[in-house]
Amino acid sequence: MYTIVGLAEPEEAPGTGLEMPALAPRIELEAGTPVLVLEGTVVNKTTRSIALPTLIANLRDDRNEVVESWTFKMDVDRLAGGASASFRTRKERPPERARLVEVARQARTPDSQCKCHHRSHRGDRGERRRKPPPSGLE
Repeated sequence: MYTIVGLAEPEEAPGTGLEMPALAPRIELEAGTPVLVLEGTVVNKTTRSIALPTLIANLRDDRNEVVESWTFKMDVDRLAGGASASFRTRKERPPERARLVEVARQARTPDSQCKCHHRSHRGDRGERRRKPPPSGLE
């Protein structure tokens, strides 16, 4: 249909078809320093191979405001259809006011955005997995 009217087909958001069914946050002590460890799994729910996007971890406070965030990549670049892969990331000295942990696909960068301003281009990070952090953060 898009070709008929002379338009290119819309580009899918990075990681479309991926789900994160589990997130396991925990606090470990390393030489007396608290370290937040996040472990989870990404599952390709499609039948095609998908490139894995950069993931972002957000720590949010009681008002749901981000108090700390960082990006990370998984150990593999692509997932075959139906396959899954695990991730692990860590943050030394997480902020004491953090109350919620969220891992999501990183939004598109501004230079990759089109001019159409679809919701998917305005920060929709697709599949997210949120959990309260372990009690060691409080």
